[in-house]
Amino acid sequence: MNFDMPALLVLLGSLFLLLGCTGEIFSKHLSVKLSQLTARIVLASVGLFMLGIGIIGPDKLLSPTQAAEEEEPEIITETPAIPSAWFFNIAGSYQGQATSTGQAYPVRTTFSIDSKNKIIGTYIIQENTKRIGGTLTHAEITGPKAIQFKWHDDNGSGILQVEFSEDLDSFTGHWGAGNTLDDSAVWNGVRE
Repeated sequence: MNFDMPALLVLLGSLFLLLGCTGEIFSKHLSVKLSQLTARIVLASVGLFMLGIGIIGPDKLLSPTQAAEEEEPEIITETPAIPSAWFFNIAGSYQGQATSTGQAYPVRTTFSIDSKNKIIGTYIIQENTKRIGGTLTHAEITGPKAIQFKWHDDNGSGILQVEFSEDLDSFTGHWGAGNTLDDSAVWNGVRE
């Protein structure tokens, strides 16, 4: 037999409330008379409580702990800054070489993840006796395991395109000044 629990609670609650308020119920088959004030108050209170549960719904009356456990998970509509988990695994330092005007120089490139889950980087190029330090920002995915950065140091700025190996322990790439990549300007690194 199917029955609607909230409707049953409303019906019983109404019955108890009526009995508690009037002290009497008369029908063809039922006759109840209450003379004690306490019993009437208790019945009216039970009736109000049952009415409330019936109207609100039994599933809404949860303890704070149950309500917290049954809350819907938060839906995040903002696109994450790093759309793929492999990005988290490139963080670290890589030792390699960067070429400039046909000459190869040692470079140490370090990738990390900032507080907004964006990949950023720094680098130090050793040009003979001169050390040049710079930053890598504005990371953008350009392919599977490939990222394009904007580089900036005291000599200028431009773009760096790198592609990581399958195990993410090395990368190869090219860089260029301004918005142009130079295929002859190599930048690579192997994880330290």
